[in-house]
Amino acid sequence: MNTMYVFKVIVMGPWGVGKTSLCKRYAEGYFQESYKATIGCDILSKTEESSKLGTVSLQIWDLGGQERFKQLFQMVNTFFLGANGGLVVFDLTNRQSFLEIPEWVKMCRERSGNIPLILVGNKKDLNNRQVEESEAISLAKKLNLFGYIETSAKTGENVDKAFKTVLNLITENI
Repeated sequence: MNTMYVFKVIVMGPWGVGKTSLCKRYAEGYFQESYKATIGCDILSKTEESSKLGTVSLQIWDLGGQERFKQLFQMVNTFFLGANGGLVVFDLTNRQSFLEIPEWVKMCRERSGNIPLILVGNKKDLNNRQVEESEAISLAKKLNLFGYIETSAKTGENVDKAFKTVLNLITENI
């Protein structure tokens, strides 16, 4: 009998950085120009193949980034409980979203321990970059994250790679 592993992957970061777009692109294969703000948390799933474990299921928890939800996440550990890995997302065209990343990482680590987290700079397809790749790599190292990747939910560039990297990091420990 095949055992299917289920892994919880949290996708977190400030409001408006494209977390929902990344999740939808990965789990459902499409991009939509506009979304309503995520209220609290949205959960998607995708079946994936792991070279080590065979077929696995990823439960993707898309956490709302508005300040009021961040306060909720700080009070209620359920959103982080049982997480196996995650993506911490900022918008390459919004420096403030990058500056908020340490707070998101701290909140996650306080609730989930030292799970594998990858820093993701999204909206690579846009031209008005405000965060250089070298800065993001430096922050990922400073926060002891497991890497940095730039994505575009719109074009799909590196979206699968980001989620599969987290999956590979999770399965390394099994």
